[in-house]
Amino acid sequence: DTDTLTPKLTVTKTASQTPLVVGKAGQFYTITIAVANGPTTAAITIADALPAGITTSGAISATGGTLSGCPASGATSLAGCSIAAGAVTGNIVITVPVTVAASTVNPSTNTATATGGGDPLCTGTAPACTGTTTTPVIDAVDESVTKQPAITSTTDVSTNDKFPAGSTFTQTATTCVPAGTMTSAGVASYTTPAANSSCTVTYQICAPAPNATVCDTAVLTINTTAAPA
Repeated sequence: DTDTLTPKLTVTKTASQTPLVVGKAGQFYTITIAVANGPTTAAITIADALPAGITTSGAISATGGTLSGCPASGATSLAGCSIAAGAVTGNIVITVPVTVAASTVNPSTNTATATGGGDPLCTGTAPACTGTTTTPVIDAVDESVTKQPAITSTTDVSTNDKFPAGSTFTQTATTCVPAGTMTSAGVASYTTPAANSSCTVTYQICAPAPNATVCDTAVLTINTTAAPA
């Protein structure tokens, strides 16, 4: 008997870390296409509209299949990407390096879709042959606060910051005298000793459990224009 089974594709999508960090280098999405009953009998077209604020940051690459037609840096989608026919049974792994801008929505949801390959279910209509990931986005940028006559207390979370619920903050260094305090929830309290002075507070932001080992560092700069009342 001749095996007439057609190829079957299963798509998954993951992010290189949780949460994604605004402005951090080296972040990427991974699209994995598991091929059963290979080899594929037609090209696989990849559709993937990246979340608003996220763009490609370099060359898109693949293992387990021959990739072509992908856009260069700065693209907002994977329009034109395809895997040539003939991919054998196993995994095709596509790596998409990305830049995360401050305008990125928190959390960000991203879906990749595979069409073709000889799988009659992969027609481009969801949910067949799609993979989705939803990833928190954290904004760990330098911040500056200026108040008059003096800062006695400030909450170190501005309206533009993105911190998933349950994130923890830890003060790691300061040039402020006295040193002041920062709670695990990110509430910082400092009193400056003189007019026209400034000091910095370096702190670590860590994602909520179970990703508490994913951390980034930020700096809060405190400026005063008058002596404490």
